[in-house]
Amino acid sequence: MMTPRMNAALFAAFLASACATSTKAPPRPEVLVLRSGERSVQVLADDETFARVVLSPAGPAVIEELRGHGGRQILRGFPLHPRTGESVDHPEHLSMWTAHGSVSGFNLWNDAIGPRLTGHALRMRPGGRALIEMTLDWRAPDGSTLCNEARTYTFQSNDQVRTIDVEHELTATGNGVTFGDVREGFFALRLQDGLRIDRGRASVLTSLNIEGHDPYGLPARWIAYSAPLADEDGALEEVTVCVFDSPTNPGYPTRWFARPYGLVAANPFARTAFEEPDSLTNLTPPEGFRLKAYESASFLYRVIVARGTLDAEEIEALWTAFAGETAP
Repeated sequence: MMTPRMNAALFAAFLASACATSTKAPPRPEVLVLRSGERSVQVLADDETFARVVLSPAGPAVIEELRGHGGRQILRGFPLHPRTGESVDHPEHLSMWTAHGSVSGFNLWNDAIGPRLTGHALRMRPGGRALIEMTLDWRAPDGSTLCNEARTYTFQSNDQVRTIDVEHELTATGNGVTFGDVREGFFALRLQDGLRIDRGRASVLTSLNIEGHDPYGLPARWIAYSAPLADEDGALEEVTVCVFDSPTNPGYPTRWFARPYGLVAANPFARTAFEEPDSLTNLTPPEGFRLKAYESASFLYRVIVARGTLDAEEIEALWTAFAGETAP
């Protein structure tokens, strides 16, 4: 199992940097609590829902709910936790999840359950960190195991910024495993409809820092969405949602399977899949990312939910701090 890389001092500096240009008081840490239920674990920040993680061997091991401050929903609820009036396309989009469209030739992106949970543990760490550790099997349709995974979610929060570090360690079984060069994958979020680019209220930025560009298939260190979102009482506040790719990850900088209707996925395995259909590189598709028998590879991503609209310079500073924490 991998260990979280961000200690309390680093997190305090990280949170302070998010508000460096603000005239507000320094951010106040929020107290995190993990509350176990029948099928899920609720992460509370100062008694307010931060996230809800599904932990059932019979269901998907995903984050089905993520909230910013004031209870602002960040992810689409459908199909796991549907809410009135939201879009209902692409039922394979499981809020915040990990999957891939070609794992040794099997399409596990459209699998209704995805990697199967085999065990989990809840831990609290110094500095206000809450951890959910789990083990999972990636299985073929016949039930055979293609690879094993150790995954850790690390939650931290204050009254300005909430973060989740998501670490995956994939280990091949005796036959090895190949993650194919396809668009559909790997670490994904389906954002709520208020963060859709095609509805005119949200904006998107990447580390390429090209205003108004389409990030589909482009390699970038980070991607960020901003929009006014309503709290539980209907009050609007600007929120920025960022996803960071670690420079330690295979395939860095990742390509983004990002669509204007709210899908954003870091796909470290895709290369030619995002090229034009008539590209010569697609005449002989490459094998993809191969792990030999019992070989492992690790992937780390950070999700940030911040109050207000962060500009490219502020986000880049946060990514630089993140990259420094994860350096070997």
